[in-house]
Amino acid sequence: MMSKMALIFLGFLALTGEATNQRKLEKMDSKSICDLTGICQGFQIGVDKNLSKDECLSLCHDEKSCNWWSFTEMESSCKIFEHCHELDESYVKYVSGQVGCYRETLSTILISTGYSGNSATQTTEVINIEDDSKCQDVEDFPLAIESAVGSYLGSFPVICGGYKSSSLPYKSCHRLESGKWQPFATLGQRRNGAAGIVHANTFIIFGGYDDTGSGLLSTTEIVTEEGQVTPGPEMPAAVFYHSISSLNATTSILTGGYTSATSSSDVTWYFDHVSQEFQQGPPLITGRKWHSSATLQDHDTKEDIVAVVGGYNRGALDSAEFLRNGEWTAGPKMPKKLRGLSAVVLGGDLYAIGGLDENDDDQTAIHRLSCSSGNCAWTTMDEELTVGRAGQVSFAVPNNQCMP
Repeated sequence: MMSKMALIFLGFLALTGEATNQRKLEKMDSKSICDLTGICQGFQIGVDKNLSKDECLSLCHDEKSCNWWSFTEMESSCKIFEHCHELDESYVKYVSGQVGCYRETLSTILISTGYSGNSATQTTEVINIEDDSKCQDVEDFPLAIESAVGSYLGSFPVICGGYKSSSLPYKSCHRLESGKWQPFATLGQRRNGAAGIVHANTFIIFGGYDDTGSGLLSTTEIVTEEGQVTPGPEMPAAVFYHSISSLNATTSILTGGYTSATSSSDVTWYFDHVSQEFQQGPPLITGRKWHSSATLQDHDTKEDIVAVVGGYNRGALDSAEFLRNGEWTAGPKMPKKLRGLSAVVLGGDLYAIGGLDENDDDQTAIHRLSCSSGNCAWTTMDEELTVGRAGQVSFAVPNNQCMP
């Protein structure tokens, strides 16, 4: 569903008046209309700015009445439509397409760093879930660290911060280029156990812990594709070992973590990327830290579901929670109790990766959570990590990121 704060509901035909260079669309193959030059002429239901193209497609995907979108990179402007009978090709800075162009089906996960065998590791793996192939041309991360934060930023993987037991947390960020890690940016503060998410081609990092004296952090930092770092908005509370996931195209939700009030918090916060404001969300059923979260999708109903999985509260947890209609509900239990795991969504399914079990053993297993017609269930994959680990960085990357 579209964010009421971010979208303007119009309820009128877009681009009234005479237009030239119009292209009829009714007779085209509806399954193949993607990235045509021009802007839709039809019933416009919303507009938003300061979005990337992928976020524009996500916006259309999240709105049930949206069937078409038009986007301009120059203005970062996204328009979504219920109908698009014609395309005005005089708007050469726009591209348009159908909701079916939503996004590339990814099947590849990058896993790097983490805690393995009683020490931090710099091992990096890239796994294709579909065929169990592993990339052979990605070098190990230059630092042996755990509890770093990372994501795919624009066109490359990025990892920032983290620590190892014999040193202070790091401020450095590295990017992966042609299979090699290169220095990329420097954060304003040392931090480990932070949470991060990409929005509008920027990587936003929330909270964490700084051993140099600041302790628990309530600060945020914004990293651009060019490697520029600027301070972001202050968080309502200092926290680390928390998690963040996307609620919709303009709003994310932070969950749990370690705070000054409790070591396993049930507090959640919505963050609006447009207004840069926080709003308290519904409390988790079970407070937790060192957990993971991600947004999966029901294959039949197409419902987007924020899921919180695993973590720690007086012991490792096997519980999962789903955010539905503004409240947390119990999901199916994981195959085993895990903390320090990571979660990645591919093809609508959530993949829980690695972690420490209740005996503090490093895990190599990958567990998949899939939902259909409101029924959700876990399965354990045949694919495994080469190196068991916890506190690692894991995220989806394009399938052509590297060749097996």
